[in-house]
Amino acid sequence: MTYRILGPGAGERGVSRTPDLVMTDYGVLLALCLAWFMATDFPGWRLERISFTKHLPGLLGLASFALAWVATQMAPKPLPSGAIRLNLPWILLAAFIIAGSVAARVFLDTRNTFLIAGMYMLWAPVMTFVLLSTRQPERLLRYLAGFMILGGILVLLEIAWGYGTRDIQHEKQFLLVPLALYFVLRPERRAIHWLGALSFLVMAPLLRKNTAYLMGLLTLSYFVTADQLPRWTKLDPLKRAVRLYGLLLFVMCAGALIAYLVWNRDKYLPTGNPQFRLFTYARAWERFLESPLWGTGFSAAGTEKFTEFNTGVANNILATHSDVLDMFANGGLVAIFLWLWGLLRSAKFIWNAALRPGVKSTSLTRYVHLFGCISIGGVLTYAFIPIFLQPARAMLLWAALGVAIGVAALIQRDQAGLGGRN
Repeated sequence: MTYRILGPGAGERGVSRTPDLVMTDYGVLLALCLAWFMATDFPGWRLERISFTKHLPGLLGLASFALAWVATQMAPKPLPSGAIRLNLPWILLAAFIIAGSVAARVFLDTRNTFLIAGMYMLWAPVMTFVLLSTRQPERLLRYLAGFMILGGILVLLEIAWGYGTRDIQHEKQFLLVPLALYFVLRPERRAIHWLGALSFLVMAPLLRKNTAYLMGLLTLSYFVTADQLPRWTKLDPLKRAVRLYGLLLFVMCAGALIAYLVWNRDKYLPTGNPQFRLFTYARAWERFLESPLWGTGFSAAGTEKFTEFNTGVANNILATHSDVLDMFANGGLVAIFLWLWGLLRSAKFIWNAALRPGVKSTSLTRYVHLFGCISIGGVLTYAFIPIFLQPARAMLLWAALGVAIGVAALIQRDQAGLGGRN
């Protein structure tokens, strides 16, 4: 099934001639930048853990979204509902989580619920709507990516300054390492672009976390798949063979390095704390087996008391450390179905609308790659690290997916407009 999503006035105007963003666009942009600042937290202010500030980005973004929604409904040609339908799995899953969490608070007096997970999941459809309704999507994306890169540079300096002395930027790797793609997925690449990409790729070993290494491998693999392989099809056989030989050498060297690190994992790799994880994973799986269809209905507490040993963190009241297993335990097969449906539906649409070989690459394409890679990295991260219950990180996680869908829809709209004029 192919979706076609048209923005307000598409067909008459194409890309809007409005010279700048409107106030609602700036509101959403400010909310995302504030969430990025709080999630990376390079000053060490821990704003995400303060009750007064932790939901500030979400509230600011919600207010801007509400105003933008009203404006589109009052326009002569309001935004069609296609963008909402694309995000239907996330809306249904968020509604399931919110309903169970509200019921737990009202009827079971449970304060530590999954409400944050459900609320911030809605940032996927919100950002899809924002990208389709704004008159200057590319400018909005350029400002957002620019702020992310500036913040990423500050984080890189923080990592280098504190290397080997403290554990910093844990749980945030999926937001940082893929920024390398912004530099190398360009029509023209210069030395400064390769240097920028290398600067963000080097975060993977500097962070010294298993998920950081995964983000480095993901980003490199994504670059080869999205950029290098399509270029090879346009080369003559000799150049193609030379590049293939170079790729094989790189893979062999990378494989040897990985094997060396795994063999000497006690020296170079973190343990991942298997004693804690295996216990909490087993407990979550037992809850799933008790009610495999819908789990606890998200009426259980989001964190629990860990009793095996003293972790020295949060009075031993901790999350499962796998948002995927939390969905199994608390939402059962219903939640897992909606989650997988959402991932597959999003991936299929993004591929068909923007990334398949028949679609012409545009200036917007690299944003699909960037935020798509962040979304994939987010899935790999929250499979092993709890992200859903952390407001700023959850907001950025789902916003990235919504941006990828929205930009793909814009590319599809533009391609349809070009086809109609030919």
